[in-house]
Amino acid sequence: SVARNRIGYDDDDNKTTSRIRARARNSGVQSAAGLTVAATADQSIAATVVSASVAVSAGKNAVGLSGAGSQTTNRIATTVEGSIDGTGTGAGISAVSISVKATDSSRIVATAGAAAVAAAVSGTGSGGALSIAVGLAENVVDNDVTAAIKNAASVSSTGAITVDARTIGRALPLPDFNSASGTKTLTAGQTVKLADNYANGGQGGRTYAYRGFAADYDANLFDYESTETAALVAEGDTVRSGARIYRYVGYDDDGAGVTLNLSKQNYSNTAVWEPAELSLHTGNTVKKGLTVYRYLGDDDDVDLSTTDYANTGLWARFNGDVRDLGITDYSDTKLWELADGSITARSIAASLAAGVGTSKGGLAVSGAGALSRNVILTRTNAFVDNSTVSQAGSVSITADNTALINATVAAAAVAVGIGGKAGVGASIGVSIAENMIGWDL
Repeated sequence: SVARNRIGYDDDDNKTTSRIRARARNSGVQSAAGLTVAATADQSIAATVVSASVAVSAGKNAVGLSGAGSQTTNRIATTVEGSIDGTGTGAGISAVSISVKATDSSRIVATAGAAAVAAAVSGTGSGGALSIAVGLAENVVDNDVTAAIKNAASVSSTGAITVDARTIGRALPLPDFNSASGTKTLTAGQTVKLADNYANGGQGGRTYAYRGFAADYDANLFDYESTETAALVAEGDTVRSGARIYRYVGYDDDGAGVTLNLSKQNYSNTAVWEPAELSLHTGNTVKKGLTVYRYLGDDDDVDLSTTDYANTGLWARFNGDVRDLGITDYSDTKLWELADGSITARSIAASLAAGVGTSKGGLAVSGAGALSRNVILTRTNAFVDNSTVSQAGSVSITADNTALINATVAAAAVAVGIGGKAGVGASIGVSIAENMIGWDL
């Protein structure tokens, strides 16, 4: 799957540059109030590209091949200009205050994900599996942002004259909270701005978005109901019978699974079934129905379907959305993500290969690669050039660029080879992030 998104480029990927301009050009302006010339660009690209592939082969000599790839390429090239360029005849430009501004808050949010699974199972021969997954993301912001007074023979003001060019990570509204807001109940998407000297995790001065809380485990999850009469069950699958959940530990034909009538099973037969216990650590959270509990006991194996959640020695009700914003670790990417970047990129790839040959050989090869390339080339300029400025209460010329790149890159590869005579598994995972500000590709 491929996504190509362009602002300011033609179909052949040639930069044509879109233009946002506010200009007073070769003109005389006399104002009894203020004069404002302002150009603002707030374009954005949001791209999510995901691909998945599964291959399963079974036979005397089984071969499974699976490949998945996703690529997203996003580019923005914009000219943003606010200017007074030349003055006409007469008194030139005069106002109580003069403001010339150019503001750019272009933003790219891109996610590229790929997953591939290959499995080959042979009961009498050899099994071979090959799985490859690749996720690629390339994002470029290449803007010109200019605020200027140029070639103007006469510019005067009894108040302030301001020339202001700004490139900002994102035109964020006011954050919902700040790190000094105390304890709050959050909803997904709400934002928190950190103090400049925040030291409990996260980058001071940045704005983070809350991703929402998810419990570590869900006590309501299971694979099958005991009412099913023809279920293909493998070792580790779970079945709910009444209020309890059981895990299958019986024969499963070397992972291929067996068909069972679950309504006629003896779930007390420990050779085939066992309680579906989980190894819990102190502090783990479990969702039971609509309620979340925090485990207070020692590390132990616990049956989540029968434990007494009213036992306050072991369990306490927990609302994971209640956070003390002054001590929160905002670097915890399970709960938080940066919200103020010019480029936010995620590139993820996962690959799994399993080759099983019970009598001969099993070969599995798995590879996963994730690449994220992010470039900011924006030029931000504020100037007065070849002009006469007079009678001003104050003059301010400011160029400010706070463009940011947030990149997450992950690759995972697993290969399993099982053979009656020989088993070979080869796995390679590679993740690369290239983030450049002021450098081209």
